[in-house]
Amino acid sequence: MSAPGAAIRKGGTWCESTPPRPLGSWLADWDLVRLDASEFGLLDFKPLQTQTLGLNHGETLWTAQTPYSRVGLAFPWAQLGTGIVVVSNLLEMRTNALLTDQSKFVSESRYLLHMATVVHGLNWQREVIRCI
Repeated sequence: MSAPGAAIRKGGTWCESTPPRPLGSWLADWDLVRLDASEFGLLDFKPLQTQTLGLNHGETLWTAQTPYSRVGLAFPWAQLGTGIVVVSNLLEMRTNALLTDQSKFVSESRYLLHMATVVHGLNWQREVIRCI
């Protein structure tokens, strides 16, 4: 890793140590995107940036493009051992997508379930390991 606060590109991901601002907070600046929950699962998320916040933990941000706007998905990770990283807190996953089901907003528990399902389908561990 380079000097604290410096972002470098590794593969498809920007990697940064000691960030000035958590990645999940970036999503507050993005437009909200209303999506049917089934559409959210079909988005083609790509890695945007990964931050190392300490020796064994950090945050990663992935993005996808809809016809109308970009959608972000950020979540914290922790390193349990060499080459082993996990989502450290499912309740801290963030997105700028407002998920609906038959025109009604989904409950918080279903919202988290949809985000966790998308995260499970991503090859995010490889991107995080590349940065640490």
